[in-house]
Amino acid sequence: MLCGMWWVLVLGTGYVACLSQPQHTALMKFYDATGGQYRTHPPWNGSEACLWHGVVCDTSNTHVLRLSLVHCNLSGVLPDLSALQQLTHMVMSQNHLEGPVPEWLQQIKGLASLDLSENILNGTIPPWLGSMQSLQMLNLGLRHQLKSDGWLDRFYRGYSRTPFNTNNLVGTIPTELGMMGQLQVLNLGMNRLIGAIPSAICTALALRELNVKLNLLTGQLPRCLSALPRLEVLDVFRNSFAGPLPATLSSTLWFLNLGENQFDGPVPLGYSKLHNLQACACVRACVRLCPCACFLIPSY
Repeated sequence: MLCGMWWVLVLGTGYVACLSQPQHTALMKFYDATGGQYRTHPPWNGSEACLWHGVVCDTSNTHVLRLSLVHCNLSGVLPDLSALQQLTHMVMSQNHLEGPVPEWLQQIKGLASLDLSENILNGTIPPWLGSMQSLQMLNLGLRHQLKSDGWLDRFYRGYSRTPFNTNNLVGTIPTELGMMGQLQVLNLGMNRLIGAIPSAICTALALRELNVKLNLLTGQLPRCLSALPRLEVLDVFRNSFAGPLPATLSSTLWFLNLGENQFDGPVPLGYSKLHNLQACACVRACVRLCPCACFLIPSY
């Protein structure tokens, strides 16, 4: 029943507070606007929003903390969910969501993970994303593959699979993304981005994964990439990067893909010291004058 501004659920003699009306209304508008057809999952209905598929609330059931709706047949433009002020994780990959990256996202100050990969988004990467200081994971590219037990096999399976959908973001990579002090994963793969990787990205010192594969990027790789102390994954496969490779790269790298670009010159001797490399995909020659095999010897 509706009591003042709160949805409440009475179970026997107990009282359980539920979501505020603005949150409940935002979820229902989202459900209606994106098709309301979650494949084999039960439909969203009733006042118990914290029990709906993909919705995770806090222990008191008063705030939505996570929305995880992967491969749920969502379509259309994302409606405003800024009423979910306590939201920390929003994962809606492998759907049919369209339109630009929505501006209302910047109103959710505590958002830590944003995954809109493998949809059909368009427009540019908005510079205001750089102001989202809580973001640790930003994925506007391909579905992320996690490193865990058996991660290597799963990584390669995910690496070679056909994407469910592909976003169509254009323009350059905003320098403002370097302002994201907590960002650990930046995945912009398989869009239509142009220009160079801005050197400002090297100021995101928490970065562990940088994935820009399958774009239209040009120029040289920033030399400052070696200054990223935690970088584990660097994937620039199939762009139009040129010139010499950076003299060194982060010693923490365990996956490196430089394949199908236009690099010149020898592989720097410093790459032989990348002792943490456990996987490397260099399809064709990553440089013209020296084969990748001279330094990419898997350690597994």
